Amino acid sequence: MFTVPTSGNFYVAIRATSTSGSAQYLSWDDLSVTIPCGPGSPNSPTVVATANPNQVCAGSPVSLNATGADTYLWNISTNNTNANTSDSPTSSMNYMVVGTNQLSGCTTTVTIPVTVLAAPNVIVVATSPQVCAGTPVMLTAISPGSTFNWNTGGTTPVITVTPTTNQSYVVTATGTNNCTSSYTQALTVMPNPSITLNSANSDACKDDQITLSANPSNLVSYLWYNNSNSNVYSGSTINVQLSSTAQFTVVAVNSNGCQGKNTTTQNISDCTGITSYALSGLSVSPNPTSGMITVALNNSLVKAVKVTDVSGRVIMTTSSDAANVDVNLSSLAAGVYYVNINSANATKVVKVIKE
Repeated sequence: MFTVPTSGNFYVAIRATSTSGSAQYLSWDDLSVTIPCGPGSPNSPTVVATANPNQVCAGSPVSLNATGADTYLWNISTNNTNANTSDSPTSSMNYMVVGTNQLSGCTTTVTIPVTVLAAPNVIVVATSPQVCAGTPVMLTAISPGSTFNWNTGGTTPVITVTPTTNQSYVVTATGTNNCTSSYTQALTVMPNPSITLNSANSDACKDDQITLSANPSNLVSYLWYNNSNSNVYSGSTINVQLSSTAQFTVVAVNSNGCQGKNTTTQNISDCTGITSYALSGLSVSPNPTSGMITVALNNSLVKAVKVTDVSGRVIMTTSSDAANVDVNLSSLAAGVYYVNINSANATKVVKVIKE
């Protein structure tokens, strides 16, 4: 038995000698060559392995490096045959690399411990994950002992946001070991209804009955407020009587519970004669009337006469070039009506009371 001092190629020579009367042939049954491996053996590779860093936060990368062998095998799932590789452990573990000397077949195993620090647990609680546009929402991050950073720039555990569209808010918690973890809170934002307001008579007279309407008219509820008194009205359409110009604000709620708001101004005039253009010599009598009225205008031009109710609905029309035009209101219910006279591009509106 003999041991070779180093790795390399070696040749084995066998020489036999004989004397007269001895066997002339040599028979060789087996030749066994054993390469010793193990610690301290020159046939085993001297493997040096490192992990950098050897203490990390969960999920952070660790650089693994090995030298001293011809081939390597790490106990990781990817890139495990490279001398230099990496991993992202989620818990403390021992990394092992097996280095092999290709010529001798001897191997050396090295173990490197890596400590993984736990990331903080963090959650976010929202006062409501589904809100109407423009509604404030309070977000509370919970992670004992941690500091916080929000994607809004906030650094306190509790922030208030007012989203107008769907939004996601992210908080990053940093624990006492400087490890971090994040949590994302999504908020669904529902649109508020868009409200338009209309008046059946935008320039009404004092104490007229005025019809105000809000559109769309199919929402769940409507509340009307005005600056002239403390009355609150409900419904998509309301009827009011005013003694002076007033501002109305409507708050309407849709099926999602979201509110829309709009404001309009209802103009009120004394209506001793609402005049767009002066018509000299014009009179409408009798006023009040029980039926027939006469529109008198001292010219021979065509006079167009239109009668409307307080909602603006046209009741009757007539025209004549006579000085006096008779209009019969006998068939109309008692109430307030407006007589619109137009002649020579001049217009006058007269309020008439039907008894």
